[in-house]
Amino acid sequence: MSDYPLRIQKLQPQDPYLQPLLEEAALLLPGNEFDRVKGKMALEDIIHSSQGLVLRRQQEILAMLLYTIKESTCRVSFAYAQKEGDARLLLFHLLKGLVALAELDGELSNIRCDVVAWFPDSLEQALQLNNFTRIERKTMRRVAAYPTNAPPFPPAFRQIPWDTWLTTPASQILHLAFGAGFEGSWDRSLTEMSGCKQFLSDCYTGRYGTFDPAISFALQYENMWAGIALASWSNGGEGFIPAFGLLPQYTGKGIGSIMLHHLLLHFGRSHFPPPAIELAVSKDNKPAVALYEKFGFSERSRFYVYYRDIKQLSAS
Repeated sequence: MSDYPLRIQKLQPQDPYLQPLLEEAALLLPGNEFDRVKGKMALEDIIHSSQGLVLRRQQEILAMLLYTIKESTCRVSFAYAQKEGDARLLLFHLLKGLVALAELDGELSNIRCDVVAWFPDSLEQALQLNNFTRIERKTMRRVAAYPTNAPPFPPAFRQIPWDTWLTTPASQILHLAFGAGFEGSWDRSLTEMSGCKQFLSDCYTGRYGTFDPAISFALQYENMWAGIALASWSNGGEGFIPAFGLLPQYTGKGIGSIMLHHLLLHFGRSHFPPPAIELAVSKDNKPAVALYEKFGFSERSRFYVYYRDIKQLSAS
């Protein structure tokens, strides 16, 4: 690329040399994700709410990587390299720098990147070159109609309407239902109580749409927690299910089907029933996929999650 050495530095949002790269990146963002006219403004908002690294050659900024840290997870939120040059190689260097920083931070356990439509292909290639593990996820969608009633739960099972006091037991449910299962094998935050609490915080603050406690509920068996079903709304008025699951000892008994039936019933009884409901699930989580298909959910799109386990890496 040049005889001048490349240097990785922390991103400074007010750096004037960042502006050409922002303008170039904004032009390439697809219209269904960002309004092209406001693309640069949207990127600047992300920059100011994130931490970041840049790759420089003298004063010129060749690439940037934005990330956020919540509890033990470092999440890549955006990455871009200029068109001139090997974008894959530029992003590879930035990711390598991020891994090195994460290894020095004793609190971080993993780095995660949810690859979405507006991420460049070069980022996926750079993630693979840095030995990130790839998990294939899919969005599933169900178009209304809604049931008018739902089968009762077996004796000793109770549906608990959502309230703020449920946050702590709900974190325990998430930890026990997902932490030791398939989802926890790649989403390491679910294996820690702090990560489960952070997930609920993200739900409450709008990461998955506007959280609706009137539809969400927890499930008890006698005096033990058994499951959880969370509901939210997108800006377009469609429903979304951020989390749905049972503790392992209650699976395979038809309880999940009854839970999902009741969740759909709650959506249908809302003031403005959504025209459709969506959720995301790992492609290889076959029991969950089968349940959703049974209730009329079908695949809408696929995306990838990349992760790297820092604690295991450091131990080796």
